[in-house]
Amino acid sequence: MLLAARDAARLEEARVRLAALGKGPVAATPADVSRPDEASRLCQEAVQRFGALHGLVANAGGPRSAPFMETTEADWAEAISLNLLSAVRLAHAALPTLAKGRYGRMVFLTSMAALQPAKNLILSTTVRAGVHGFAKALSDEVAPLGITVNCLCPGYTRTERLAHLSEDLARREETTAAAVEARWTTQIPVGRLGRVEEVANAAAFLLGETSAYVTGQKLVVDGGLVRAV
Repeated sequence: MLLAARDAARLEEARVRLAALGKGPVAATPADVSRPDEASRLCQEAVQRFGALHGLVANAGGPRSAPFMETTEADWAEAISLNLLSAVRLAHAALPTLAKGRYGRMVFLTSMAALQPAKNLILSTTVRAGVHGFAKALSDEVAPLGITVNCLCPGYTRTERLAHLSEDLARREETTAAAVEARWTTQIPVGRLGRVEEVANAAAFLLGETSAYVTGQKLVVDGGLVRAV
């Protein structure tokens, strides 16, 4: 397994924790997937280190939260590069190796906001919906090669990103982050926020053998929040 993220120190912490599980070799390399050249480097490094490439999980951080009239041209360009183009670049870089092996799994983490817009997340809703369209179209093309392509859509999950979103909303609404999170919780049928382990378990399913007949889909892990039928 090759991990990649921008923060080298925290990346190394994650590598150590995963390596301690004893499930196999774990390597890490700092990278910024919003840069066009980084996707190719990551895929090449994975093959060099492990001799093969079987799966890809693209999990770029979300764009900034703001209502539409506070967004700028630069915000949109950054969001598109970070969330949509990073997925396109990683898939483009990984596909030749996956196709050669006639096997592969691609998983793109998006958000429930791409299915059901949330307050001040217009950037995320727009670009992540684009990832859904890309993944669905790509899944048709690569299915004959033994490659599946799916999206994983987390709902409100306890992460640093969620803490930043609640703090931003609290500031705008002149309330507290705890009050914002309490409001979110009341909207979730299971009555609580998600845990990162629950999202990870869903990703593991999409990467595994038991999901071989699942492709072009959006797996929503949100405690029932999204109301679409």
